Amino acid sequence: MERKRKIQLVLPENVVHELDSAARRQNIDRSGLIREATRIYLTHRHREDLREQLREGYEAMGSLNLELADS
Repeated sequence: MERKRKIQLVLPENVVHELDSAARRQNIDRSGLIREATRIYLTHRHREDLREQLREGYEAMGSLNLELADS
């Protein structure tokens, strides 16, 4: 079983209300919603970082690729 850690989080009251409402709609508890939202964010962030690294690599190799294509 995955080990879990308890953290404390401070949010504005209106965000807590929206969070609770979304959790009810998803039929999960607040912690579950925050876990899922965090997982989605981290996955998205990882993909964006990878895209940026690939873009930088393509830019760095662009002139070499053109030179090789012209040979």
